[in-house]
Amino acid sequence: MEHFRHVLASGHFPLSKYCREHISLTVTQLDIQDLDALPQNLSEILAKFPNIDSVIINVGIQQYLNFSPESFLSSIPQNKGTPSTTAITAEINTNLTGPVILARLIASHFLSTAPLKPATIAFVTSGLAYVPVPIFPLYCATKSALHYFVVALRAQLQGTPLSVVEIVPPYVATELDSGHKDVLEEFFKGNMPKGVDAKTYVEGVIRGLEANGEDGKVPKLIGDGFPRKAADAWVEAYAPMAKIFGLEL
Repeated sequence: MEHFRHVLASGHFPLSKYCREHISLTVTQLDIQDLDALPQNLSEILAKFPNIDSVIINVGIQQYLNFSPESFLSSIPQNKGTPSTTAITAEINTNLTGPVILARLIASHFLSTAPLKPATIAFVTSGLAYVPVPIFPLYCATKSALHYFVVALRAQLQGTPLSVVEIVPPYVATELDSGHKDVLEEFFKGNMPKGVDAKTYVEGVIRGLEANGEDGKVPKLIGDGFPRKAADAWVEAYAPMAKIFGLEL
């Protein structure tokens, strides 16, 4: 946190406890699933903090969803992971629709209020956006869709001072999988990967955001380990074809 002049954190749940840990941190509340209220709520935040020049959109829910009529994993009850309409809609809105709406609003704000000032919009996707696992079909799909949105958005904003960044995290020790630890343990059969410490991971992301390229912009992609290998393999495989559509991967 000390690398930045001031940090504003906003989330679905109250984050006031973090203010005691970080003097330069201000928190506010923003419900990513309340799509209709996003424009007004974000407008109020930006009016209160007009000097914001970097936004990291880090939202996501991860659900075990089983679309098979039989239990996908032998030790997991059949009724766990029922893909209800509510569950499907919540995951899509949180992981994809909400971030896309935020991107529209934030890009418009940056370009209308300070069209010549460098600014950054970063999106947290996932290594599973590149290599999906069958236990999280919708999580993988939404993160993959967000990845492709980032690529297209970057192309559309080329020529502006906005940097569009994709942050590809590894498996980080957070509460993201708190509702399906049993599923992960059954799926990996004793080879459950150890989550990266959240503080260590964030410090790595900050270092990546500070590493501006020759064009003065933040790197297109920030990631390490397996996710970085997956992303680099994707770039190497598709970059020649992407150029046909005006994309620089």
